[in-house]
Amino acid sequence: MNLIAFEVFMQRILLSFLLCSSVLAVAGEGLPLPETLPLQEYANSKIIFNNSIITKINGKAISALDVKKRLDFIFNQQFADLASSESARYEFYKVNWPHVLKEALDRELILADAMDKGLPISDGDIRQELEDLFGPNVVEAIDKLGMTYDEAWEMIRNDIAIRRMMIYRVHQKAQMAFSPEDVFAVYQEHIEDLTSPSKWTYRVLSIRHEDAQKAGEYAQEAYKLLTENSTSAEDLSKVLLERFGNDNPSFSAKLSSKYDHTDKTLSESHRAVLSDIDSGSFSEPIAQSTRKDASPVFRIFFLEDYVPGQLAPFDELEDKIKNRLLDMYIAEETTHYLDGLKHRFGLDNDDLLTEALSDTSTPFVLQ
Repeated sequence: MNLIAFEVFMQRILLSFLLCSSVLAVAGEGLPLPETLPLQEYANSKIIFNNSIITKINGKAISALDVKKRLDFIFNQQFADLASSESARYEFYKVNWPHVLKEALDRELILADAMDKGLPISDGDIRQELEDLFGPNVVEAIDKLGMTYDEAWEMIRNDIAIRRMMIYRVHQKAQMAFSPEDVFAVYQEHIEDLTSPSKWTYRVLSIRHEDAQKAGEYAQEAYKLLTENSTSAEDLSKVLLERFGNDNPSFSAKLSSKYDHTDKTLSESHRAVLSDIDSGSFSEPIAQSTRKDASPVFRIFFLEDYVPGQLAPFDELEDKIKNRLLDMYIAEETTHYLDGLKHRFGLDNDDLLTEALSDTSTPFVLQ
């Protein structure tokens, strides 16, 4: 796979890193408002923002203002109708601050690694992506977003750098983490899950009488009508009622509606009967008891259709299994890569940063 194809693939993998960038804000991948967002403006409400340096990465200061700018850009793009609501903006800040800060730090860590590596990115690559993202009228489109051309250029350059570093540091390792034998082993391990369930379509004729012996005799008469007279299942209950129902209030013969079940939903008692008959045929009368009061009932099962479960061929699932394994190892390698960068740049023992990343710590107060 060439570098361009790698980068296209990594667009999906890098979603978490790019959520807080203006690129995805434009594309509609913004952050959510909380469900309990107060949509009514509080009287004279105002957000008090306390800016501070959160940490430094490779000598570059990361401030609360940097994260606030990202949040403001996304909020204004996604919730333009609430742009003047201080209370709505405050709730958005409060809910999204921790993970936007974390993703911003992850981006800066990767960019610092790219700088140390001396990753080459040509002006031509940046221009091409600017045109792909903003169209032929790049300057006009950028201006509408409230950005300068230099800001957009730097944003695109950083996004390219992050994608390429993820390819070098994560994707290539993830690809080498499993073999074709591993893919087939996963297929074999999940054969039961990969097999479509068997499907049963059937109806049941239930014959009841307060006298169990009488009920059995009526059931045998029903079976004789089916085998000797070729009476249909639909007509059988009517014929039985005409023959035995007069002045016989405890007698009943009812044909159920059609049942559609799979292996997972079919009861064991029904499976035991249906497994012995073919599609389009019926069973002999089966003596059973009702669940309600354990009274005797004789049932004849009519199997209309049976579709056995089928295992999807390995060739059809191989690529899907590969992609799942790749995603799994990419997630593992990403965590390992970022943890290594945090240790390398001294963020793993930063108490102020730990506090800033907590759900209860934000630099915003609504007054």
